[in-house]
Amino acid sequence: MLTIYQRSITYRKPRKVEKFQKGAWLHLEKPTEEELKKAAETLAVDFATLKDALDPFEAPRIEAEKEGVYVFVRYPQNETTVPFLIVVAKEGVLTVSQEKSPIVERFLGGSIEFYTTQKARFLLLILTEVNRRYTSAMVSIRKEVNRTKTRPDRMSSKDIVKFVAYESTVSDYLDALVPLHAVLDTIRSGKVLDIREEDEDVTEDLVLSTNQLIESSRSAIKNMINVRSAYTAISTERLNRILRILTAITVILTIPLGITGFYGMNVMLPGAENPYAAAVIALSILVLSSGLLALFIKNKWL
Repeated sequence: MLTIYQRSITYRKPRKVEKFQKGAWLHLEKPTEEELKKAAETLAVDFATLKDALDPFEAPRIEAEKEGVYVFVRYPQNETTVPFLIVVAKEGVLTVSQEKSPIVERFLGGSIEFYTTQKARFLLLILTEVNRRYTSAMVSIRKEVNRTKTRPDRMSSKDIVKFVAYESTVSDYLDALVPLHAVLDTIRSGKVLDIREEDEDVTEDLVLSTNQLIESSRSAIKNMINVRSAYTAISTERLNRILRILTAITVILTIPLGITGFYGMNVMLPGAENPYAAAVIALSILVLSSGLLALFIKNKWL
């Protein structure tokens, strides 16, 4: 779906327009090939590059061409990241998303003050919203990690499955944030876009926040690995203790089973005629078993 929006200082809110005008914002959502071609012709940009935005595995990058600047980013959505393309062309701005984008909804809903005629600032505001979504997602994940890591001895297999899922999600975030940092460094250099002096602070904040997100992601992954290692060590110790107990019980029970089995044979045995034989055998079993039990306890095998 191709939609055209416009907002300048004349209008309080972004308005939808039927025909493209200079300084407008074209947005493509789940676009067809015909819509991509139409947008490419309208802004005189490269159709093949626009088509790259439909690749679900497209990595963040920036391409500066004569006709405009192509900025590919990925933002968090449903425990993964999805691609989003922003094109700053000579005549306007184009965005392309494979699905309904919450970033676009925030701009259209009036939550963010922007003007489609201020193309470079519009791009910076979109990137700021991308970082805001990463920050929100990371805060939620870190809360869950911190809540669970305080009790690794009480973790269940379900908690470990959650940790593996979180680790995969944060790894996806990191894979998107590292190249995004490189994109922002290129924008900050001023070689591909003309950044106004009043927007330089926004650019610096973007670089800093992205760097913080990268460090936060790495720290979260490290914490999750440490918690999983602690859980593995605790589980191994529990298993070893159970095996030691079962082994000790087996050894202790071997004595009465061996003696009773020996005296259960249908042959003449020592003390068979003695009326106290049963008591002596029982006492011997008790003494030997107690001695083994004491030995195991002394050596901390139980």
